[in-house]
Order: sequence, then structure tokens, then C-alpha cells
Amino acid sequence: EDAVSRADGGGKVFAARRPISGAANIASYLAGLVRHAPGVVEFRVAQVNGEAGLLTYIDGSLRNVVAIAEDGERISNIFIIANPDKLPRR
Repeated sequence: EDAVSRADGGGKVFAARRPISGAANIASYLAGLVRHAPGVVEFRVAQVNGEAGLLTYIDGSLRNVVAIAEDGERISNIFIIANPDKLPRR
């Protein structure tokens, strides 16, 4: 319940303006993003800054990078980088 999700859309893409707290609120927010995605969503497990993470693709294009920090037992923070200027170009 102490988990916090933060997002960086850089004002260029939709992202939560404020941190979202609590497992249920974060799960609801993330499920809503997937449900309303404008195409086929694919997640790939990746290491992000030495931590567990996900790469999110929509219709084959990288849309965000999710870094997951944990305290050894539970997820403590989720960082969503969606600003296209901060995503790798391929």
C-alpha cells in the first residue's frame, strides 16, 4: 500500500500529473492506460538502470519505459518514462 507511481510525459504525452499512491490506485491507473491504448500493447521485461523494468510497445513502437524499485519484498516505486525526448530511438 505504500507504493508510489510517478510518470514523466514531458508535456508531450499523457502522464499522471501527480504521483499515484497505493497498490490498488496504481493498478487501476495502469489497467486504464492499457485498456485505452490506441493499438496493440506489448510488454517486454527489461533491466532498467540495474532494476527490474518493462518496455511498453504500442503497435511495435516503444511508448514508455517502466522502472520498478523494490525493497526486497514489495514494489516501492514505479517510474514511467513516456517523454519521447527521453526514450531511445531505433
